Amino acid sequence: MIDTIGLLEFKRISSGIEASNQMIKAADVELISARYICPGKYIVLISGDLSAVKSSVKAGVEVAKKDLMKELVIPKINKSLIDIIQGKNNEIGEIKALGILEYSSIASGIIAADAAVKASEIEFLKIVLGMRTAGKSLIIFTGSIEACQQGLNAAELANKDNEKYLLGKKLISSPEKKLVEKLI
Repeated sequence: MIDTIGLLEFKRISSGIEASNQMIKAADVELISARYICPGKYIVLISGDLSAVKSSVKAGVEVAKKDLMKELVIPKINKSLIDIIQGKNNEIGEIKALGILEYSSIASGIIAADAAVKASEIEFLKIVLGMRTAGKSLIIFTGSIEACQQGLNAAELANKDNEKYLLGKKLISSPEKKLVEKLI
């Protein structure tokens, strides 16, 4: 059962690939994503039980520490966050509002998304981690206006130490259906 995720973000692709290999060897973890992102960075996202994820992340850091930009371990991760990252879309009903978060860091985006979904009754529409966004993370979710606002506030509070990475935070009430269809 997935209950913890770990993420390493590297400034060099070659170091990221080397660290990915070591992370998989170090512990029994599931490799969710290992890929290069814009502009020439690399991310590794794993899941598993807490001790395995911590061991795996530690192994990746040791191999490529000089090229490491961010490291992250989140225990008790919300399952819907993992599902949307893996491309599993939920059936979404009526869209009353959109919450949109944009971060210059992949790790900050994941922290924000996890905080938002744990704090409010929202559903993710899309999460983009670095691809076609110049290395940014983009989180789009839906719910009632109040739930979306609560999610946005929780995301901002969760990243208080990393507020410099927050590029945009928007609440859109009653979004046009044509727009939502293009977003997802």
